[in-house]
Amino acid sequence: MGKLTTYFSFVRFSHSVFALPFALTGALLAWREQPFSWTQVAWIVACMVFARSAAMGFNRLVDARMDALNPRTAMREIPRGALSRGDATGFVVVMSAAFVAASFQLNATCGWLSPLALAIVFWYSL
Repeated sequence: MGKLTTYFSFVRFSHSVFALPFALTGALLAWREQPFSWTQVAWIVACMVFARSAAMGFNRLVDARMDALNPRTAMREIPRGALSRGDATGFVVVMSAAFVAASFQLNATCGWLSPLALAIVFWYSL
């Protein structure tokens, strides 16, 4: 349970919950043009959580050295040693793969464009 809690803290899972209304608002706007099922809504939520988790993990990896030097961020998971860079990299890879897989569950176009979406959310960190 401790490692799971560390991963939730690593990507600030509570912030994903906060971001859900934005993803669901986008789905609601799309619904007006093309109604879809509750299963698709679940895949939209999964995509949002996986993409956000991958992006946050990537951000934490990229910023780990700077975070260690800043008193406000020095206690984040990588700088304090709660997660290794390898663990964090594995997490980003798994979340990215889960996002791509979930995107294909929506439709082929979403699936094929999902690496571009990941590139955009990763670029934000840089």
